[in-house]
Amino acid sequence: MGCGSSVHQRTDRNSIKINVIEPTSIAPEPSDIEPYTLRRESNGVHTILEEKNNMATGTSQSKKSSDSMISYHQSDADFVKYLSAELNKNNISVWMEDPKDKSTESVSHKGQAIVESKVFIIILSRESANCKTCQDEVALAYISNKPIFPIAMEQYSELSKHLDFGMRLTLSKLNWVFFETKSDRQENFPALLSAIQQELAIEPTPCEDSMLDMDVVINSEQPRFQMNFKRQQSQKTTEANGKTDKDFWEKAFGKNTEVPWIEFREKFKTEYAENLERDFPEDHINWLMNLIYKDVLELKKTFSKKMYDNFCGSEQGADRFYERLKHYAIGSFAMREVFDMDSTVRLDAVQNLGSFKTPSVISALLDLLDDQDPNMRAVAAIALGRTGINNRKIVQRLIKLLGDEDRLVRESTCLSLGHMHAEDAVPHIVDLWRNDAISHVRNAAELALSQMGADKAREALKMTKVLGDEMKRLENPI
Repeated sequence: MGCGSSVHQRTDRNSIKINVIEPTSIAPEPSDIEPYTLRRESNGVHTILEEKNNMATGTSQSKKSSDSMISYHQSDADFVKYLSAELNKNNISVWMEDPKDKSTESVSHKGQAIVESKVFIIILSRESANCKTCQDEVALAYISNKPIFPIAMEQYSELSKHLDFGMRLTLSKLNWVFFETKSDRQENFPALLSAIQQELAIEPTPCEDSMLDMDVVINSEQPRFQMNFKRQQSQKTTEANGKTDKDFWEKAFGKNTEVPWIEFREKFKTEYAENLERDFPEDHINWLMNLIYKDVLELKKTFSKKMYDNFCGSEQGADRFYERLKHYAIGSFAMREVFDMDSTVRLDAVQNLGSFKTPSVISALLDLLDDQDPNMRAVAAIALGRTGINNRKIVQRLIKLLGDEDRLVRESTCLSLGHMHAEDAVPHIVDLWRNDAISHVRNAAELALSQMGADKAREALKMTKVLGDEMKRLENPI
């Protein structure tokens, strides 16, 4: 079902022009990973790789993709019924979960409904603002580049008390539609309908991110810079707070070509103190600074103007670095929200990656291979296998992961490399098959080799079988 939350930047609630995230159109590809289950018994985590024909295909409500998907908390079910009925009257199909259906099948269909819908609607109330499921669903809609329509059931001043950081950040650039009273239904629904109809009438076109060459992005020395899920440019380039039209770097550092990281950090925090206070809770400021230091500077002690310009990319305006950083932070947080082991949509995201495997998603998954959490590394390895992209850099990164200290990471990586038919990985997988101390890893390695079908893999399987038979004869001489 759903729940949600977000940030409001509007003072005139009767103005309901809606800015949305442009959708990406990428045809899904089939998956043929063998049925296999990975389990980490210590924490009850289950990561399942299913056969291609076992993937969820929608609920009984919709055997095909719908025009819209509504995420909501069950306390708002009456309003959702009203909204669904009105949209259906106007020939807009709706996918909405039946709150009485608690089956695993229904939950799986919900995730696919998000990925396959043309627009995503989130009903915002106090209950949905606190709902983990709704938060995850918004994150999945965001990274799959769906136009998002936030509908608020009460005043922002009340909802803001319940918004979590992720929802606040993700929806902060969107304009909300307010349905606080029944009169709002008559006043605001026509404009909402018009906005949705306009989105549905737009011919699907690749977003800026999807038009980037996949190999160029994956093989870039700075892949993190490609994390740009939003095609539209920010409409807030300058603030009415006395700032000039000078770019931040020019204003703070003049013609310097590089500055110490510590100096950049302090001037940035001073210049954008008001923005940071508005957009980021105090306990997330350090997270944001670490994001710059780790992903933009790549742990370097100096910040060069070239790094700065590369990161800003096509962003325009005096505040281009801040706006680009905010978009990047949203993408980074949303990826973690979706692929985290506690996520309610993680399996749906992994299973449906073929539908939204943009360069941004691939680049972010590559970053997650280095995450400190072994569960996150395992999921990222599985997800990369699901994309079906047999790129040399991806394969080399996964081969490196075969030496991970965590057995579930090694297991996941074997399966992904097998699914990708990565012949370069054969000797490394053979080594695990023959020498890994964990039987689960050895079984995954054997399965991966059998999946590949390459001469190297077949020869390794044959040789090992012959040696195994010989050892049995020695142990049991006639």
